[in-house]
Amino acid sequence: MYAEQGRLQEALDLLELARQVFGELGDRRWEATTGMRIGEVYVRQGRLQEALAVFDEVRPVLHELGDRRWEAMTILRAGQAKARQGRLEEALSDFDQALAVFRETGDQRFAAITLVNLGEVRARHGRLEEALAAVDEALPILQELGDRQRMAEALRARGRMRAASNDRAVATEDLRAALRLYVALERHDDAQELQAELARLDREHG
Repeated sequence: MYAEQGRLQEALDLLELARQVFGELGDRRWEATTGMRIGEVYVRQGRLQEALAVFDEVRPVLHELGDRRWEAMTILRAGQAKARQGRLEEALSDFDQALAVFRETGDQRFAAITLVNLGEVRARHGRLEEALAAVDEALPILQELGDRQRMAEALRARGRMRAASNDRAVATEDLRAALRLYVALERHDDAQELQAELARLDREHG
């Protein structure tokens, strides 16, 4: 809850305490999954190397326990951290690995989330056609699941890709659709950022 509210240090303090307790109880699964959550908070704090160190620590435990879903989630988060560091090839490899597991286990939500991440990194790599294909695959899944926040993120990502492809009209359509979702979800910071992005597009192509 604290992490969702942006109270990251409070979330981190509680997670570290929980991980210590699970370790003392000998519960390796919960100790590892809590470690993964700690890594997620580190990523949000920008402490990327610390996050990757935690992911590297917990992944072999989850693999040994046969918990493929949590292992795949750890790989996904590691890929996100590497993407933020500019380690794009490694991030793509992580996303491909995670996506394969989510598809095999029938986890549609995390498959779609991974597809959007994959698309964003492909776009940064200049592979815009492949990037758009990944996001186009993710959007119907997110719509079916009713995950409006992830839909907004996917639409924003696709709009940026289309803008990079000089398809301004369709890009604006995607970005406005994302903006409507952010407003409905009361994601005020995201909405303001997107409004500024739309205004910049209008100025550049006005």
